[in-house]
Amino acid sequence: MKRVILLMMVLSFAMVSCKQNSKTLDSKDTNKIQAKSTESKKDGKIYRLPPLPRHIYDDIYKYSDYLDVLFEDLDFSMSQDNNASIRTFLQNINLKRTAALNTACKPMGHVSFIKNGESIIEADFYHEPGCYYFIFYYEGDPPMFSNSMSETGIQFFNNLKSRSFKVRK
Repeated sequence: MKRVILLMMVLSFAMVSCKQNSKTLDSKDTNKIQAKSTESKKDGKIYRLPPLPRHIYDDIYKYSDYLDVLFEDLDFSMSQDNNASIRTFLQNINLKRTAALNTACKPMGHVSFIKNGESIIEADFYHEPGCYYFIFYYEGDPPMFSNSMSETGIQFFNNLKSRSFKVRK
């Protein structure tokens, strides 16, 4: 429920931002835009966020000294405390592609990138057909960025799912 409320807040923020930055549209153009933004897949709304800026990715790459990954439905979590392992995890993010986000998709888990005990940035990651992406945000703030999951990431999470971890009910 919290995620739905958070998602609605982000959508509202995006709409307000678009209204402030756009030129005056006639009602026909507005209706086309609204129809396009409510396109659905399994009753979910599709929206986009800008991609993770390269300088933030570079900060994660250079300065993260701890990675914490929690899974929603797997009886399993993962932590890394060395930069080489964190850099390997970063290969799961496709920096060249943003993602079409679907409100009907459920996150597989949550990752926190940490430096000296402080969160640099966090992300929810999604791994299901049609929903392979990361949504990034700062602790306590609404989602700000999204990137598609790389092929390496899709395969990595497929491998985790195929192992004998218990599914939480």
